[in-house]
Amino acid sequence: MGKKDKDIIITSKEAAEILGISRATVANWVKLGKLSGQKEGERYTLSLSDVKKAKNSLGSSSLLQSRRNKSLSEKNFIPKSYIDKKSPNYKHIKKLISYIMHSERGIDIADLITFYALTMLNRNGVRSDYYKQLIYDLLPIKRDDHATDADFESAVTDHLKKILNLGSVLNEYPLSYIEGEDTLGMLYISLRRLRDKKSKGAYYTPFYAVDTCLSKLKEISPNNAKILDPACGSGNFLIRLPKNIPIENIYGCDIDKISVCIVRINLALKYGLKSKESANILMNNIKEMDFLTSETAGKRAGDKPFSPKSGFDVILGNPPWGYSFSSSDIKRLKRFFPFLSANARPESFSLFIEKGLSVLKDNGTLTYLLPETLLGSDMYLSIRKEILSKGCVTGISYLGDIFDKVQCPCIILTVKKGAAGKASAVANHEDINISFYKRKAGLSKIDDFKATSDRLSESSFHILCGSKDYELIKKIESSKHFTLKDKADFALGIVTGNNKKLLSDVCSKGFEPIAKGSNISSYVVSAPASYIVYNPDEFQQCADECYYRAKEKLLYRFISSRPVFAYDDTGLLSLNSANIMIPKVPKYTALYILCVLNSPVISYYYKNSFKNMKVLRSAIEALPIPVCDAKTIEEITELAKELISSIKDARSDSNKSSVSTSIADNIDHKIAYLYGLNDKEYHYICEKCKE
Repeated sequence: MGKKDKDIIITSKEAAEILGISRATVANWVKLGKLSGQKEGERYTLSLSDVKKAKNSLGSSSLLQSRRNKSLSEKNFIPKSYIDKKSPNYKHIKKLISYIMHSERGIDIADLITFYALTMLNRNGVRSDYYKQLIYDLLPIKRDDHATDADFESAVTDHLKKILNLGSVLNEYPLSYIEGEDTLGMLYISLRRLRDKKSKGAYYTPFYAVDTCLSKLKEISPNNAKILDPACGSGNFLIRLPKNIPIENIYGCDIDKISVCIVRINLALKYGLKSKESANILMNNIKEMDFLTSETAGKRAGDKPFSPKSGFDVILGNPPWGYSFSSSDIKRLKRFFPFLSANARPESFSLFIEKGLSVLKDNGTLTYLLPETLLGSDMYLSIRKEILSKGCVTGISYLGDIFDKVQCPCIILTVKKGAAGKASAVANHEDINISFYKRKAGLSKIDDFKATSDRLSESSFHILCGSKDYELIKKIESSKHFTLKDKADFALGIVTGNNKKLLSDVCSKGFEPIAKGSNISSYVVSAPASYIVYNPDEFQQCADECYYRAKEKLLYRFISSRPVFAYDDTGLLSLNSANIMIPKVPKYTALYILCVLNSPVISYYYKNSFKNMKVLRSAIEALPIPVCDAKTIEEITELAKELISSIKDARSDSNKSSVSTSIADNIDHKIAYLYGLNDKEYHYICEKCKE
């Protein structure tokens, strides 16, 4: 027989990982008596059962003590756009959080959630004998602590009376049930953020992103489809499903006990809970469970992983991104994902994709909200390979940045599982629905088109243009060309580590100019307004000086939606917002390559081939540079010299700007010709670049 938790001794490091705190905090808690432990030399050892009890206390019933910190605002804790700001519940939750922040009184999170859940259930006519079992897990009262069922029910009734007495305070902040709105979930997220003293942290799916995700599932047969959200949180996806989907076909799981209780309550409110049987369905279908390992929590009779016969028809949701697995988590996961690397940290959303595909029915649909980096980053090549081996991508929606104050572009990825795990549709070149959205009040579709699945590969799932643009891209690629892969040196600009200390706006003795990304425009560098003493020992990161002092080099903006390159032959220093590229292609001048990289053709090619606000070395190395004869190289090189001189002259005499435009147009036409483009195609490209 295996050891019981109380017999298992763990280190302070393992305890810290379980509790999500530092080892120093573990030591402090032992000293303060919050945890029992034994000191062995410089370290502590603890009982696994004691640590788990502490974790449960932290996770479910932590008191929200008063926070008399006037510098914090309740808006730091409210998840923006999780529900509609026009909802009356939004302002009442804000006021409630503000009250708690400045109150002398400690309030239990679970009691608060229970109070508002009871209020909503009672007002909506749901019978207490039906809903009572849905809220048991919110209460600190456990059946095992009571001799009889009657004693347990009596204790529950007494505690619920105590909770309802909170109405003397909480009735000033009324919350009402609104169908499709996860009011209780928003309240819980806000309270949890407040408890953890975090103004930043996890980001929760805005309601309009949920609706966009659900809109990808129009072909669901409502009477038959079994639908699972494997990381359901408090249920914001499940409660916005069409109401004609029967309650018995809706499944969800999460590792957070209170969230699971809220999902059940939300669905009870949505469907009305007409019988005890419906309550039992919710208890069985919505579980406190780790989807990745199918390990359930709790000791309820018959509590086991759900597994509809032959799997699920639809799996949807917003799985965790970048979850920090502890070392013990990783050991446990390796039992279920044997190909996990022993050294690398697993990416949580990749595991959710792999597990999701494994429990889908043949021809079932997986729709996840995911980070856009999944589509192209080398880090996720293995999960792209897994997707292509198990089915086919049927939809990619580019949503952009949907989370407030966070730069993390998102996508909705829809995958259809192939029969017997085969990706048959890829061979048949089935259409993929591609759409682009812009965030305004919600999400507005700005473009959509269909693309054939043969445009996907393990190396990239990005599809950024429709068939007309794609044909033009293929024509550009078919021209005789070379790339800069292994034909150029690259170097990062200087990372000072402290710009405020090391940069000056005055060129004092010993200082020299240093360019920023904002100084880089096509062909030329504007006069820098910052100065620095070149002392590599003081910098956080610095390339070898030879790259900065090169006889000639190209500087490019690192943060940009298209390539922007400038020529430098003065040994100018640059910060890391302006990186360095030194071409080393026999017979081809740096100025020729400069003209190609700044051309409309390359801007167009880049826009339709790469999606990143950072101009990466890998993208530059993949750009097609047209092959041409020595005479053409010389002609374009001389035109580049004229253009650079003309742009500099135009800075002191604006009347000369038309000369620069004329020279640039001449260069761009010559380069378009080298790609084999006709005038109609070239003018189309120029118009597209203006968009």
